[in-house]
Amino acid sequence: MENLERLQAAYKDNSKQMSEIITRYHKRMQDKEIAFNAIFAKIWELEPRAEGAQNPFASTKDITEQAIKAVGYNLNDEIAKAFLQHEADYYEFAKLDAKGLELGFKIAAFTIEENAHKEETTPTQGNEWLFVPISIVAPQQIQDEIITPLLQANAQKGEGLFANNTEIPLEDENEDDFLMVEAYDCKASLCGYWQELKDNGIIGIGKTNAFFSYQFRQYLLQLLKEVATFIKDNTNKPSKAKNKVTTTLKGLDKIPVWGLFFQILLLQGLCRWLESVDINEGDKGYKEAQLMYNWLCLTLADKEFNFCKTPYGDKDKQMLQPLCNYLYSTEIGKEVQKCIREYLFGKPQQENPNVTTNHLPSELDTEDAHKYLTKAKEIGLIDDNYKWQKGKQLLACFCHDMSQRLSLGKGERIAWKPFEALFGIEKGKLRSNYNDIQKTGQNPSDIALVDEALK
Repeated sequence: MENLERLQAAYKDNSKQMSEIITRYHKRMQDKEIAFNAIFAKIWELEPRAEGAQNPFASTKDITEQAIKAVGYNLNDEIAKAFLQHEADYYEFAKLDAKGLELGFKIAAFTIEENAHKEETTPTQGNEWLFVPISIVAPQQIQDEIITPLLQANAQKGEGLFANNTEIPLEDENEDDFLMVEAYDCKASLCGYWQELKDNGIIGIGKTNAFFSYQFRQYLLQLLKEVATFIKDNTNKPSKAKNKVTTTLKGLDKIPVWGLFFQILLLQGLCRWLESVDINEGDKGYKEAQLMYNWLCLTLADKEFNFCKTPYGDKDKQMLQPLCNYLYSTEIGKEVQKCIREYLFGKPQQENPNVTTNHLPSELDTEDAHKYLTKAKEIGLIDDNYKWQKGKQLLACFCHDMSQRLSLGKGERIAWKPFEALFGIEKGKLRSNYNDIQKTGQNPSDIALVDEALK
């Protein structure tokens, strides 16, 4: 087995090589900005992007050489040679990136083994977004100076990714026109999701910028409206509707770095949109809506895993903080983080290891509380050791309503602490899960069990 010192030395050397490439890359881009931008623009004109592409360079040597010649340079010119070296550095960085990721996981494994008996085994707080522990700086200059202008030009001209949206002039549309879309013969709204994004600093108020600029905000809303409308128009053709989502996601693959953010927020918005549908089990369209929702959630989880594995630098992570905080507030984000922690640290994060779940807190050791808990056992909500048998959101509803029945809180406040102790739940999670329900306005499908237990 490799020893830790050797791995750390290899990782340090790998990081040094990456740092040297970054320095060369950015200096070269700065020195030859105008010429390189012209070549990049020609590449994007010749090749709008191969599916799954994540970089601004051409997919073949022939296209690169064609672009260089098209803007007036000979392959033996200094600019041409510098651009080819620029491209070589980009791919060398990618190789070092993969090597650094592998080394990082091996070092993490050693660290976990050494700290197996220590009290704290994770490097982050329970409510912090966890990335794979590799530090790599994203090519921000390419993103700012090449991709964004081309994306904006395509959107304004109705080309590329936005070719299907030319009938909607952004300057003349009001956001309210985008936020209501019917689904499965029911009214559904994107208003709640849009407010979530504002509350979490993803989008600004009015025309102000936030994590997403006002222009990016318009792109996102336009995509949401288009895809949601397509799903609505094809509820009887689920494969066609899924293919529309998939095609849109592949289109966003063409946008380096920010394309993944668009994908995540688009999928999250579609999930929130379906959560707002006023439909119940047994209603027309319920089964189709549930299947589509489940598929969107799985696709979203996969994209969030990709987000966690992307090796952002420290400055990038600081910029990403609003997005990380928002994703951590969602159910899927929390589940993704739980899986990441289990993968990195070998065992699930203990929510409250000191709690003995078969011991009733004093607030719940009363005649009325015993009555409700006994009924909950009878209908299968909890077992004999007070272990919860249903979903997290239903648990939040049960604790909320039982606190109200027993008048445990002061005034209208809910006493979450006794239930956190009883069920071994991390502080704040019950409240967070209940707030998620309030945001969507959708109770769990088995909410009737809570009503039955607390009669």
